[in-house]
Order: sequence, then C-alpha cells, then structure tokens
Amino acid sequence: MSLTAALVPAAQARPQTTTPGIVYIVKVVLTNTKILIPREKFDRNGVHRLPRGAQIRYSVLNKGTRPYAWRVWGAATPVIKPGHRGSIFVNWQFRGTYRFELLYRGRPAGPKGYIVIF
Repeated sequence: MSLTAALVPAAQARPQTTTPGIVYIVKVVLTNTKILIPREKFDRNGVHRLPRGAQIRYSVLNKGTRPYAWRVWGAATPVIKPGHRGSIFVNWQFRGTYRFELLYRGRPAGPKGYIVIF
C-alpha cells in the first residue's frame, strides 16, 4: 500500500467548513409594531440564533400601513410599500450578536431585535 493511498481516506473524512452551503429562505413580516421572524431549530428564549456560515435570504413582507425597510447587519432592504415584499441576502460569516430594526424614512422606527450567530 502506498503512502498516498493511505492518506486519501483521511483527507476525505474531514468536514468541509469552507465550501458554500445551502441558501435558506426565512420569511420576515413587518407590521407597525412588530418584526416577526419564524422560530428556527436553533432559537433559544425567543432569540433568533443561527450557526456561523449560514446563508440566508430574508424575504420581507410589509403588513404595516407605511412604507418600511428592514435593516440587519448594516444592510437594508429597499423601501417596501404596504402589502409588498422585498428581500436581503446575508452570509453570516462571523460570530456575534447583530441588531435588526424597522426603518421608516431611513430612520429607526420602533421595533427591533437581535440575531445571535454562534
């Protein structure tokens, strides 16, 4: 048995943490008083949690009465008219706690929350 043949199975057994993963779609609903994000299997105590490396396309529906945008990790959706949808893609590469919030006319408009990346 050659040395190369002995090393190949070990190289294939390692987890590939740097390969691109699956893009998940998370539906977010904005109202005048709330930001609703469905519970995920990683959530704890009402806090939205995701593993590092998660690739999420947030599909945002505005059920409020004003045109809103949704900001997360420094990026925001375009302004979404009432009854319409917008989206934003986030590749959660770094661990930490990130704030999300509702924007009205480019300024924070009340509801906010946090996403924890572990």
